[in-house]
Amino acid sequence: MTDLTATFRSLVQKHQQASSHDSAQTVRKRKRHPGLVPTEDEYMKEARRIYAHISDLRNFLLSVRQAYLNISTASSRSHRGNGTSVSALRPGAGVSEIRHLTDKERDEIDYEVRMILTQSWERVRRLEEAEQVRRTALENRLGFVSRWLRDPTEEDMNDLLSAHRSGVTWFLNQKLAKVSGMQKEQQEIRVMRQVEKSKSMLHATPVFATQHRNSPGPTLPPADDTTAKELEALLTPQQLQALESENKSMLEEFSSTLDQVRGLEKALMEISSLQNVLVQHLVQQTELTDQLYDEAVTTAEEVQRGNTQLKKARERNSSTTKFILVFLIMASLILLFLDWYS
Repeated sequence: MTDLTATFRSLVQKHQQASSHDSAQTVRKRKRHPGLVPTEDEYMKEARRIYAHISDLRNFLLSVRQAYLNISTASSRSHRGNGTSVSALRPGAGVSEIRHLTDKERDEIDYEVRMILTQSWERVRRLEEAEQVRRTALENRLGFVSRWLRDPTEEDMNDLLSAHRSGVTWFLNQKLAKVSGMQKEQQEIRVMRQVEKSKSMLHATPVFATQHRNSPGPTLPPADDTTAKELEALLTPQQLQALESENKSMLEEFSSTLDQVRGLEKALMEISSLQNVLVQHLVQQTELTDQLYDEAVTTAEEVQRGNTQLKKARERNSSTTKFILVFLIMASLILLFLDWYS
């Protein structure tokens, strides 16, 4: 095998020289343009953290979607046998093995997801406010005279930076709107299925009626032809007590289901309100991003036109300088000739 140690060392040396040269250039640029910031500044670090948080939340919602929407009686009333706590259902936890959720866990998921979305949106808002403060401070730093003497390259770079950061926050707002839309859709499906479940319970055959048909004794006449007193006369005290107990149990179950549906509708209204706020803010951020992008493009075009004019001016100055130099040389020679001739 060929020994490539010397080649490797030469490549490392060239890379170090290039890195040191780039670092020196970066330092000089920062001194010339104090408004510029390094590529990986705190703004971008925070934006990356927010994006990672939103991605974890999206993956979490996808991983528990099947269990969240399975609102059968067995899954709603039974707990998982593996002892997994609800706190382990947060984004980033191992939830791929979860197949069933209780109603309480679904409610906690709704609450935690809404809180995470709200907190993430507030963090994005703080990024937008920080960028607005930076732009305002930069404009205030430029006085009336400085506005005419400022460096067009610095202005171009600052406009590009503003457009870039606005695009970053627009991207984060878009991701937040999509995730909140996912959660809103899941809650809508849950409410719809819960209502359908309640309707099916109303049409279910009462347990007491089934037991009475299978038990010996007098047969109950049709309900339309039977009054309350006649029904009480046909039933034994034990049957009346069982009927009252069943009615009470059904009433409690219906009341509990009604309260649950009301709670789901309230949670759905809250996530819908948050979704509307995020969408409206996304529309505003889109308009701002388009405006900043147009300003950056306009500034870049002006800088390019200015550079072209400077280049043409230098060419004209070069031609004029050559003409003056030739004229002075010829005039000097003529003066020397006249002096010699005289």
